[in-house]
Amino acid sequence: ASSSIGRAPVSKTGCWGFKSLLACQFTKWVDIIMAKIIEKTSKYMREVKSEMLKVTWPSFPELKGSTILVIILSAFFAIYVGVVDLILSFVRQFFY
Repeated sequence: ASSSIGRAPVSKTGCWGFKSLLACQFTKWVDIIMAKIIEKTSKYMREVKSEMLKVTWPSFPELKGSTILVIILSAFFAIYVGVVDLILSFVRQFFY
């Protein structure tokens, strides 16, 4: 079909019909994918914000007490493992 001015229609302007114009379709897909990524990221950030508002944070005295407890228990288990290691090394030297 020819147009009213006697030329063939230009189908390239619609970004379809020619293999050389796949770049146009690719850009459309990139735009769609980027829009979905932005949409999902913003939704995720809104959900993170709403969940963080639900968190019950410890008071400073609770935090201080927990920290001291962790330090004491870590020191206790370090000493315990060291003593057991020392005893086992003496036993190994005595029997071997």
